[in-house]
Amino acid sequence: MEKTIPIMAKKKAVIALFVLASFPSIAQDTITVMENTFKIKGGHDESYYYGFAQGDKMIVKLEEVNGKEIKEFEIIEGPSTSKFMDINTAKITKELSIPRNAVYEFRIKTAFMASRTCRMKLLRVPKDEATINFNTAWEWKTVYDTTYIPYTIDSITGYDTIYYKESITELASTETSEETVLDENAVIGAQMSLSGESQYYHKRFTLPQNNYSKYCKREVVSWAYWIGVGDEANKAWRQGMKAVKGLAETAAATYITPLGAAAIGVAFDWAMPTTGDNVQYSIENSFGNIISQGNCISTAKTVSGYYNPGNYTMHLYNDNVTQKINVKIRVVAIIKTSYYHDVLYNRRRIDARKVTLNKTRMEVTPRQIRVNSK
Repeated sequence: MEKTIPIMAKKKAVIALFVLASFPSIAQDTITVMENTFKIKGGHDESYYYGFAQGDKMIVKLEEVNGKEIKEFEIIEGPSTSKFMDINTAKITKELSIPRNAVYEFRIKTAFMASRTCRMKLLRVPKDEATINFNTAWEWKTVYDTTYIPYTIDSITGYDTIYYKESITELASTETSEETVLDENAVIGAQMSLSGESQYYHKRFTLPQNNYSKYCKREVVSWAYWIGVGDEANKAWRQGMKAVKGLAETAAATYITPLGAAAIGVAFDWAMPTTGDNVQYSIENSFGNIISQGNCISTAKTVSGYYNPGNYTMHLYNDNVTQKINVKIRVVAIIKTSYYHDVLYNRRRIDARKVTLNKTRMEVTPRQIRVNSK
């Protein structure tokens, strides 16, 4: 007896045959591009590069072998177009349609101190038979970026002669003079003085200020002191005055006393006494430093170093047990004054006439990109 097939069963069979005839098998048309298992250290990223053909369907399968999260996965169409990104996942399956021939980067990134073992499979489904054998390898290609940079340049079109006057401040004259800073008689008592005078004597003195202006400069260039005890010292001073007076009659002298002559370095015969009462002395500057000291009957010295405003203190001490002493102290400063004036000079200069031109220069910068191998 012949069996009868139901109408609905016939319809289902016809539809199944139509579907199988219309679409090729996925297993037959799917091409494995890459299948790999790899390990990435924590805080690192790993990239793989493969080319795909226009019309391809890309299938990416990525998983962490131990089920741990991958910090970041990105698919980039070369050279720099991001097509897909996922973060903090342990398994990814992604399909993409390829709009044009290009090299794709598959970048996997791990978190700091979190190494991962990954398994990745990369498949392509060609659009048709023409691209079944498409080469997924890539190669470097050098491309050149051209940039046009505007700039200006001055072009000389001629020269002009300019006449003008220039005022220059110049030294007109100088003069050197001696200025008395201290001229004093001091009575210093003995150790066993019945009249109450102290064995110590202190005298403060100030050197002249240095002054500067546009047309006048006044400054202390040197200074000197004299200390003399009793009649023998006074006699030596008078002899020194006679000596410098004789020098002053034969030269344009800038000093008026033997101490002033000594301060500017004039050589002359000036003998100091070798007998008589002595005095101990020291000179202290404004910083509390002793700049000169000694024990003398009479002495004259030039002091090097000038501290503006030049405050000093002279200390005297009489080591005589019963005899008080009379001491003459003098300080002079040598002042150099420079005078300036304005002098007008005729000047000439050559000025170039210029025009500014706008120009453009071309800069070519080479760079390398990944392209599909042929």
